[in-house]
Amino acid sequence: MFEQYRDFRKIYYIEHLAGLNFFIVPCNSEEPYFLTRPKNVMAIVGTSMTLPCEAAPSEGLFYYWELNGSKIANTTRRFMRNSDLHITRVDRERDAGEFTCVAEDVSGRNPAITSSPASLLIECELITNFVIKPNINSL
Repeated sequence: MFEQYRDFRKIYYIEHLAGLNFFIVPCNSEEPYFLTRPKNVMAIVGTSMTLPCEAAPSEGLFYYWELNGSKIANTTRRFMRNSDLHITRVDRERDAGEFTCVAEDVSGRNPAITSSPASLLIECELITNFVIKPNINSL
């Protein structure tokens, strides 16, 4: 038999065995919500960038990212740092589309939440060093 009580936004369960309070299991009762959502970002081909994502409560959540509705596998080029998605060597073809962050309650008591989509505006490398040559005929 389990007895339930609340203590500062968490629910605890106590298992009664042979008349003793034998087992305590803390459980997360708070539904997850986003603190930081990914936003549209401009990136230059070949550079690195990060899409942020953070949800509460801070414990008991599992994160993953999707691109155009498909789960993204961690690779050396595109991987998670904590809950943020880090992309090295941004590529126009492989990184085009809508990214979403998904946070799942590991206990299964609350449904997973999905962020609003964010896109990368991927530009070619900017030319910052250029020389203007004078027109010799105008001298």
